Amino acid sequence: MINYPLKTVIPFGFFVLFTTSLWCQLAVNGTSLFIDSSTHLKVDAPIFIDKNASLISKGILAVSGNVESNGIKDQIDNLQILGDLPTKINLLNGNINHLFLLKSPSVNTYLHGGSLVVSNLYFVNNYSFLTLNDTDIDIANLSKFSEFNYFVTNGKGLVGRNLSLHPAIFPVGSVFSGYHPISIASVTNNGNEYAKVGFIESGNYSDENRRNDPVWQIENNGPIQFSMRWGSENNLHSNVLDLNQLRLNGWNGTDWISVGFDTLEGNINAGYLKTRVLLPNEFKFYKLESILRVDLSNVLKLNNLELLPSFPNPFSGGTSVNFKLHRESLVTVQLFSPNGQLIKEFKNKYLEGYHFENLPEDLFPVSGFYSLRFIVGEEVVQTKLLKFNY
Repeated sequence: MINYPLKTVIPFGFFVLFTTSLWCQLAVNGTSLFIDSSTHLKVDAPIFIDKNASLISKGILAVSGNVESNGIKDQIDNLQILGDLPTKINLLNGNINHLFLLKSPSVNTYLHGGSLVVSNLYFVNNYSFLTLNDTDIDIANLSKFSEFNYFVTNGKGLVGRNLSLHPAIFPVGSVFSGYHPISIASVTNNGNEYAKVGFIESGNYSDENRRNDPVWQIENNGPIQFSMRWGSENNLHSNVLDLNQLRLNGWNGTDWISVGFDTLEGNINAGYLKTRVLLPNEFKFYKLESILRVDLSNVLKLNNLELLPSFPNPFSGGTSVNFKLHRESLVTVQLFSPNGQLIKEFKNKYLEGYHFENLPEDLFPVSGFYSLRFIVGEEVVQTKLLKFNY
């Protein structure tokens, strides 16, 4: 049974729809709905296919409502999602050859269900976002993705693409953190190389040991290299950050450890990094760290000095000193032990701008609170470092 009031359906075998528009729900129950290649069907309402039915569309199917199917086989050649309200796509079985996102700016399209296969996906309008929720999506070709058009992921639903020796771009991000594109290239060429990517917001994964920083989830079936570019929108700022202090950590099941880079170049507003070759069983979660992944409200500001929190702090190995001078001044930095003894005095020279200093583990022989004192001209500021042993 097909529920709608028009008489443009021929009621035998497979149904053929001619060019028309529907303004109510299209429900297909216990039969097959066939749309031929010369037909453009616009439905300004939801489409529902029950478990005993199927939808085969060779023409254009344009929908402003939800598209949901429990059908046994759904093949859609050209699906256009349009309108001013959010839409849900949930296909239990089947695939889409061409999916066009034509929603008004900033109106989301949501995926539901286990997985969806799309041969060609088009972000037609700017500020088009496809939100995956828990759904994996396999994509062959992508068009017009950018910092304004991308996949919103949560680390459960992932974007999957086939790989080659040429990088495939995974334009993923989140509602809160924005666009985080990753390029992945295979280092083998067997023809079955594949990867899935998601960007995880804090709180969307259960292991508390991974802390609350957003991370990438990457699943690969062979050795890969992946690279990232970024801009000022990704919380990297050229006025305080040294590009060489960026680092990529991977979760090894117990702790975050350094992944390492082949290249790290550019500038902060248009930087670029590429990892070493990574094997499938090495890491699943990745985190880009910098001294700016801190609460900037904790920055100590004096007339000439901005003291950023040391990173990491607390720490079990070494840590780092990060500060900025607005004008050239004589700077002395002193490190004191938990019992008040001077351990190290460094800098003691005229400096300006941003500065970074590694403090190695051998400066901290025991656990406890260490004092870090900065003397900048007539200004003096002191902060605490906490060393602990596991």
